Amino acid sequence: MRTRAILLAAVMLAGPAAQRPDPPRGEVLVRIETAFGNIDLAVDVAWAPITAGNFLKYVDGGFYDGGRVHRATRADNYTPNLPNRPLLEITQADINPARSGERFPSIPLERTSVTGLTHVVGTVSMPRGNDADSARSGFVIHLNDQPSLDHGGMRFDDGQGTAAFGRVVAGLDVVRIIQRRPVQGQSLAPPVEIRKAYRIRSPGPVVIFETDKGTIEIEVDADRAPVTAANFLKYVDGGFYDGGAVNRAVRADNTVRHDVEIEVIQFQIDSGRRRQQFPPIALERTSVTGLKHVDGAVSMARNGPDTATASFSIVIGDQPEMDHGGKRNADGQGFAVFGRVVRGNDVVRAIQASPTGQTGAYGTETLDPPIKVLKAYRR
Repeated sequence: MRTRAILLAAVMLAGPAAQRPDPPRGEVLVRIETAFGNIDLAVDVAWAPITAGNFLKYVDGGFYDGGRVHRATRADNYTPNLPNRPLLEITQADINPARSGERFPSIPLERTSVTGLTHVVGTVSMPRGNDADSARSGFVIHLNDQPSLDHGGMRFDDGQGTAAFGRVVAGLDVVRIIQRRPVQGQSLAPPVEIRKAYRIRSPGPVVIFETDKGTIEIEVDADRAPVTAANFLKYVDGGFYDGGAVNRAVRADNTVRHDVEIEVIQFQIDSGRRRQQFPPIALERTSVTGLKHVDGAVSMARNGPDTATASFSIVIGDQPEMDHGGKRNADGQGFAVFGRVVRGNDVVRAIQASPTGQTGAYGTETLDPPIKVLKAYRR
């Protein structure tokens, strides 16, 4: 949780779940369904973007469906070793064992000294091994305050702690029930199955693009990328994309750039309305929004950091080099993700596979002929 000295102390007295005085903008709600009830987590994509983004990647990929809460520690099965390792009260979960071979690479540790998110009752954090940068798919829910896991705490010999990235906002009683289940050592016997894990935030506006190749539906994330989303919807509502085109398809066999390759298709408004474009918008960096360039992500095309207007891309496959800190742009600021394809990914791939020419605005990446956008509108 974000530490705010005296003000924070007052908030902590109000209830057992981890709270912080900052507004909830930048949090994504995730529900964990178990046989003992639901647990709702607020995942902090603003203050812990790497860890939160990693967790949400597993959630969105369905990795926790059929997963296990496999560990519970409490006073009767945990032996403190003071002063560095006081009583630890947690539950620990991981993905479906059948999908363990599909885990993503480990992530860098986001230290609590940087994020300000500390280990108090209700905090959700990522377990790690001896290597500070070894967290992957597991997550821990804390049932007692644990400063020993904050940066500078000595539960780990390196004093780097673990990465807190969220908090329980409902269902802490369910977590306590699971913690009290039978154990063998610290292993729950049997483990508690995670029936399903999924986002529960209110869905954003859905925009339908009718093209020559079929229909694509895009969910716009107005919560996390409000500036970019509002700009995009202004063009949609104004009919700018009607009569526009998908004019670019980038893939391995036609890419112009080989230093940092990506795979995308790119849309533009009706060329007859270019003079009516709205002013460029400020870049909403992925490091702030927590929205990443994963398969199906929708992001704004741009030149300089604050130059995006109407053209946008749909990402095919994960493209981390388009995120903040990536190398696709020399400035390292990345592109602004503001939505995702919720239906029609097959159409996206069909467009990407369409013929491209040798000349045009994007050289060998120019679709020849371009794919027409017949109409774009809100559902």
